[in-house]
Amino acid sequence: SYPENKKELEWIDNHQKTWLTALLVGFTVEKPQLFYLKHIDMSKRNSINDLYLKKYIHADLTENGEHRLAHAMSAKGMYPSKDYCAFTQQEIDSMETGSYELVPVEDGE
Repeated sequence: SYPENKKELEWIDNHQKTWLTALLVGFTVEKPQLFYLKHIDMSKRNSINDLYLKKYIHADLTENGEHRLAHAMSAKGMYPSKDYCAFTQQEIDSMETGSYELVPVEDGE
């Protein structure tokens, strides 16, 4: 009906103005800080590589809908792929990370 369509059109019009204003003003969405989870003990025992927690992105999810986890090796001083090894604080808070050191992911990595 016309009153319902009018409300929808007004809603769309208002939100288009909001997005246009945000784009013109230079509005940016803040990216969440990402962290690597470096296994403390396994990295100390390995003189060549550090071991980082890794998500299996393309593998079957667990029965809880979570990514299966493993470890990725990366040469000392180097970092693994962010695609598989970077976690948000929200993801970390849902895990037990007592044996891991949180290493902030830098923007350039």
